[in-house]
Amino acid sequence: MNKPTLKSLLKTLLYGLGVFGVYIVIIVLLRLFSGRIPDEAVIFNFFTKNDLLIGLLLACILTFTHQRNKKI
Repeated sequence: MNKPTLKSLLKTLLYGLGVFGVYIVIIVLLRLFSGRIPDEAVIFNFFTKNDLLIGLLLACILTFTHQRNKKI
C-alpha cells in the first residue's frame, strides 16, 4: 500500500476545513435571517457546542466519503 504524501494530506485537511467553513457560514446566515440565537450559545455568543460538534462530524464524514470516491 502506498503511503500518502504530505501534499495529499494537506489537500484532504483543506477540504475538511472548507466543509466546516461552509457549514459555519450557513449556520451564521440562518441565525441572522431568522433572528434566533440560542440562549445557551457559548462560542462567540452565537454557537452552541452542539453546533460545532455537528459541523465537525459533518466535515469528517464528507471528507471521508470524498477520499473514498477519489480512490475508486
